[in-house]
Amino acid sequence: MNSQVYFENIRERIIETLDNCEFELKIAVAWFTDTKLLSKVEELSRKGVKVKIIIDDDHINQKQLFEDLYYNEAEIFLSKKLMHNKFCVIDGKTVINGSYNWTYSASSNEENINVVSNNREFAEKFENQFSKLLSKCKLIEVEISKERIILLEKEFDKFYEKRTIYDLPYLIDCTNVYYSEKNKYSVMPNGYYLINDSEFEREILWVLFVLNSDYSLKKLNRVLGKKYNIPKGYLFVDKVSFDDKIGFFQEEKILVEERKKTGYNSYSNFVFFLFKDGRKSNVIRFTHKLKLDFILTIIF
Repeated sequence: MNSQVYFENIRERIIETLDNCEFELKIAVAWFTDTKLLSKVEELSRKGVKVKIIIDDDHINQKQLFEDLYYNEAEIFLSKKLMHNKFCVIDGKTVINGSYNWTYSASSNEENINVVSNNREFAEKFENQFSKLLSKCKLIEVEISKERIILLEKEFDKFYEKRTIYDLPYLIDCTNVYYSEKNKYSVMPNGYYLINDSEFEREILWVLFVLNSDYSLKKLNRVLGKKYNIPKGYLFVDKVSFDDKIGFFQEEKILVEERKKTGYNSYSNFVFFLFKDGRKSNVIRFTHKLKLDFILTIIF
């Protein structure tokens, strides 16, 4: 058995001790707001460590801080009554215990911890206390539960399977996208999009599907680890007739207008021909659009 008491640099000592965790981590602390310690626990969880945490159910513990752990299969419990313990058990053999809450403010207080390593008999007493505390806890609730995510993905799969299948390529009109209240601050697809492969088709349909749901697209994609790079759509497409937001090439190529960033906080409009196979002609910058969509260009 090895026992060490620390009065200084306690956060660093906790992180060093957590680095040795391989299989299981049980934490019972009244307040847990230190994101540096939380990041270390998240790192262990991603490596496959089974994590269980008990915190006090009050306004100090910001529940959203634990969402990433929740989605990575960690179990987060809220104590229904004041729980003033401050300990953790590592792999059933090492215990960190003391006056130190896992908060930012604790790092500037006069606190202490005792680290007892490789003593299963000693650690078992804390594990028994942990189990006792669990009987007075409830699982944390998050805005989007794992069960709801699974259901939403199944709903999208059904929607995607039942969609009308169009011959590629085609264009989709996203100039007036409907979105729910949850998504009023989300980045929207905007403009006309060329759909020339099934992967991009599925991506943009997923985005439109979620925008119309009761869940935040930004948050849902973060939870699912999706990183969609939906580009800005075309501002204008010529000689394309749209029916229920879907349009097709009437000729081998169409005239397209797009807006691009050309400098710090400056943008310009460009036109080019877009071919059915996705090729583009030379891009020309223009200065004015006249009535009936006649375009005046100055070539630079």
